Amino acid sequence: RGWVLIRQGEAEQAQLAVQPYLELLEQHQRWGDLLLGYKVFFHIALSQSRWSEARSYLRLALGCAEKAGDIREIARIHNNVGIVLTQEGDLQGAAKECERAALSMREIGDRNTLASIEVNIGAIYYKLGEYAQALEHYDDSLHISLAIGARPIESIVRSNLGEIYRRLGRLSESVEQLALSAELCRQTNDDLGLAEAYRQLAETYIALDQLAEAERATEQAYATAVASGDPQTEAIAYRVR
Repeated sequence: RGWVLIRQGEAEQAQLAVQPYLELLEQHQRWGDLLLGYKVFFHIALSQSRWSEARSYLRLALGCAEKAGDIREIARIHNNVGIVLTQEGDLQGAAKECERAALSMREIGDRNTLASIEVNIGAIYYKLGEYAQALEHYDDSLHISLAIGARPIESIVRSNLGEIYRRLGRLSESVEQLALSAELCRQTNDDLGLAEAYRQLAETYIALDQLAEAERATEQAYATAVASGDPQTEAIAYRVR
């Protein structure tokens, strides 16, 4: 119940649902269930930008996953550590954690999660300014997501490719990838992804000095952000406009 609640964004209710049972789960050595409890508290800390606390819960979750012998969860935890380290600015450490997670997912054949992790690694190398490595990981993720029909991941990859192509001056390729990302977001009803694709598209049109197209894309990004009810996405659309 706590896991469902935190996935719905109900942090306080999730905490109340889980907290009374952590000690009992540990006493009975229910490592899989205790792992899930710690993941709930990790997501609460993550959503509130309490990075040190988030890492602490991940360490506790990792101990449970190791006791349970759950290779997939161990890999997911390393990926989440990478996400937290990225937020803290430790990009080299983040890349190391995510690459460790990707290796495990490749070994057990979890291609869906592997595709998602490869996107994360690509984004880290992009932030580091190592564009060739970023493209390599984005391409790996795109290849996997196309092979398994993972359209939500494909849309994220194409959005990220649009951003890096713009940075590299490959503007026509940027437009192509972002248009494909927007279409995939429409197909999967991903409003936040759609707003991001339009926002990136507007920035590429600005780079092309096609300001009328840029304004239309910005208006679409803004309208989608308002419809999704996400203030941060709305603010970014204002900035681009």
